[in-house]
Amino acid sequence: MESTKRLLPNNLSLDDLINTAELEEEKQESVIEYDTDIVSFLLAFDIRQGSYAVTVKLFYDLYKKWSKNPVKKTKFDKEVANFLIRHQKGPNVYYLVDKDVFKVSEEIQKLILGSRIDKTKSKTYKIHFDNFLKKYQLKSGTYYIESFILYFLYDRWAYSINKKNSLSSAQFFNFCKLYFPFKRNSESRVMWFGIEKEGLLRMTKPETILEIRKGRHQRYGKTKQKNKAKISSNKS
Repeated sequence: MESTKRLLPNNLSLDDLINTAELEEEKQESVIEYDTDIVSFLLAFDIRQGSYAVTVKLFYDLYKKWSKNPVKKTKFDKEVANFLIRHQKGPNVYYLVDKDVFKVSEEIQKLILGSRIDKTKSKTYKIHFDNFLKKYQLKSGTYYIESFILYFLYDRWAYSINKKNSLSSAQFFNFCKLYFPFKRNSESRVMWFGIEKEGLLRMTKPETILEIRKGRHQRYGKTKQKNKAKISSNKS
């Protein structure tokens, strides 16, 4: 069924934007106006409707840290629901967005975590991480896999068990460092962990891993090109 959610400008094509502008000029008024900065917030992080689930709480925490005059959570949720599909699983409510959870959690972590708490010292989170390893019989090995792939698979598992406060990517990697050998790619700065390949294939299919890797490389490539363009323009 086609979504009835309103489209933000970052979801519109050039033709759609031109048609919308012409329509607004004819009407001499907006179809809908907002007295908050929530639309600006969604545009600032280029958040679009998609299929990845991120909790409403995390979105609101990110918004509160970003906004100079944040609205209350009820108003925030009501307005965001005009643009994003809400999904409830058990007691948890999520927004479905097109950014993968790894990327969103990175942005939230940068703005929210002023001081980082080391969850590897927590017995509760150690049991949680151990359960993740036991579920898929993941062990230390010689097959090196990118950190973001492991985190994607972990986050999918945490979502499936309705884990409220799942590990952020940084905290997850801290645990991985305790259990697996690791190395870092000097160019991309991506960390790789050594595991047994059999355990990885129990978690997911090879083609899924390729899709995750392809998506990451596409995003990284775009960022790299933008940075090169900025450097070139500064030099000129």
